Amino acid sequence: MVPKRDTRQEILTEAFLMYEDLGNRKFSLSEIAAKVGISKTAIFRHFKNKDALIQVMTETVFTGLSSVLNSKDFFFTRTESKEYSFEEFSDLIDTVLSFFMEHPGYLGFTLNSGILTQKTDEPIFSILKKHGVMFSEEYIKSSNLRRFFRAYFCTESIIFFLVRRNCLLKINSSEVPSDEEFKKTITDVLWNGISKRKDKLSHERRAELDKLCEIIVPEAGDDARFFMAFTEVFNEYGIEGITIERISEKLNLAKSSLYSYFNNKEEYITKMLSSELRVIMDMLSERLKAATSIEEIAYILLVSEKNYLEQRPFVLTIHSWASQQGFNLDRMTGKEKSETEDKLAIIKDKGFEIKNGLSVKTILGWVSSVIGTLKLYFKVPVETTDYVGELFDLICFGLSKSISNK
Repeated sequence: MVPKRDTRQEILTEAFLMYEDLGNRKFSLSEIAAKVGISKTAIFRHFKNKDALIQVMTETVFTGLSSVLNSKDFFFTRTESKEYSFEEFSDLIDTVLSFFMEHPGYLGFTLNSGILTQKTDEPIFSILKKHGVMFSEEYIKSSNLRRFFRAYFCTESIIFFLVRRNCLLKINSSEVPSDEEFKKTITDVLWNGISKRKDKLSHERRAELDKLCEIIVPEAGDDARFFMAFTEVFNEYGIEGITIERISEKLNLAKSSLYSYFNNKEEYITKMLSSELRVIMDMLSERLKAATSIEEIAYILLVSEKNYLEQRPFVLTIHSWASQQGFNLDRMTGKEKSETEDKLAIIKDKGFEIKNGLSVKTILGWVSSVIGTLKLYFKVPVETTDYVGELFDLICFGLSKSISNK
């Protein structure tokens, strides 16, 4: 007997695959119907419109994710009196990574549907809470910031490494480690950090590096104007609502005038990102010359980016866009990639050894993701919190040392 066809599930599977590109959100129900092999009329028997389909997709992802988090006693629900062993932690991270790796499109959907970026009426906090999972707001309100940082750090790191892996699979799958190797590496990085040393930076050295990482705000020019216009449109309409017309209106320019700078929206965003990346890399490369260890590299990256983003908060929006679109240093081509490699060469020449074979380029992207998302989405009381110190310890020495020094 021929098994009964589950057309509704086929529709959901194809819809998720549309998000596998970490950015493809402009599909239609007609496209989904064609991929499933049914008529456009037939798809309406299962979903009355695209919004209804996305609502079911959201529920599918978060029912599954919440089940994973609750079953494994994730950070969000872990009581402070009971800490993780490595075996428990390894099992947890393996399960979370497997959830996204075994369901193509789930991560892309989560990043691009507006849930993580709070562009929906019901942000991720509310959705997870409905499924019995606590999230960052509860940690901050309870002043349990160390616990929050550990949960945030692991969550954001998992997202970063999964996005990076998906990007690398599209560029050169032969260079991507096996699923098991990948999960083992990420678990070890999160648990033990990237440092091979046991001692932390002295207060005196941290003070020296803090001074080194002070920045002078670049003068506002056309790039800043374009960034701020992009930010305003993004905040009002979300990533899908960014159009040349709306950007032109914010800049008080005719659309034809804006086209004298850029050919289309994609070029506009890419050029802004490349321009900002050059500024950031120039800033970082000078400061990284003073690093004498991989720990100092991590600290310089964190402090420099924190200071830069506090001086240029509108840049946080492009961080968000880059994260949603899966843009990272591995996806750059041409001049931008070679310039970035040249600026990082000084670190390679020093021969610092990093655990698990992570490159300085990967660490740069990781730090940017961790600090950028924290600054953009979480109202951490920075005046009373050494959040750079917390993140530095987690990146360099891992969760195990954070737990032992609570």
